[in-house]
Amino acid sequence: LTETGKEYALRIVRAHRLWEKYLAEKTGYDKKEWHKRAEKMEHLLDSKDAEKLASELRNPFFDPHGDPIPTESGKLAQLNGIPLDELPEGTYGKIIHLEDEPESVYHEILARHIYIGSYIKILKVTPKKVLYFSEGEKLSIPKKVAHNITVAVLDSIPVKEQNYIRLSKLKKHEKARIVGISEELRGENRRRLLDLGFVKGSFIKIDLESPLGNTRAYLIKGTSIALREDQASKILIEKMTS
Repeated sequence: LTETGKEYALRIVRAHRLWEKYLAEKTGYDKKEWHKRAEKMEHLLDSKDAEKLASELRNPFFDPHGDPIPTESGKLAQLNGIPLDELPEGTYGKIIHLEDEPESVYHEILARHIYIGSYIKILKVTPKKVLYFSEGEKLSIPKKVAHNITVAVLDSIPVKEQNYIRLSKLKKHEKARIVGISEELRGENRRRLLDLGFVKGSFIKIDLESPLGNTRAYLIKGTSIALREDQASKILIEKMTS
């Protein structure tokens, strides 16, 4: 590309990623729709519109997939991470990016409830799959899917994180304390859960289970709140020992 072409390309990338961030934070659109909708808007936003949008979003550095957003001057941060399938056994890390293309692989990532911000430990790597530990679970993932997940390598997983699990894995008669909400839960959906009492330190247990098992009602602060499995998987808890 010529210098003019590079400048134009970075403007398009900036508009695209800002719009994805807007869709994630300010609307109720499913994350499967973000990319296609941003592709339509990226050519309609001029520089002034992009700057207004950036200001409204408080000038974010990364889009909801973990991709860096070019600055107004065209600077693009480097993504310092390694594809999950290239990590050796025993490696600790934190998921920092989920590639949204091709769609088929991205949809499989979403179906497996893999989120940015999750801490992991690589347990075993075979020619076809990667086995790793994350948030109280041992998970297996095909290498073609693992390649689209970028991980920042760490010396270890923070001690407090080692005992955290997802609310969706809580069992009947167990009691837990909420320790946080995944970065994947954004915008209005995040604010709604906070308003309902799903805040750090709140005690929680299962109140009712649906016959199909995909929805549960959780007792929190004296109120029974129903959540789908995908919602509960974005809430981190620590089980109470007594």
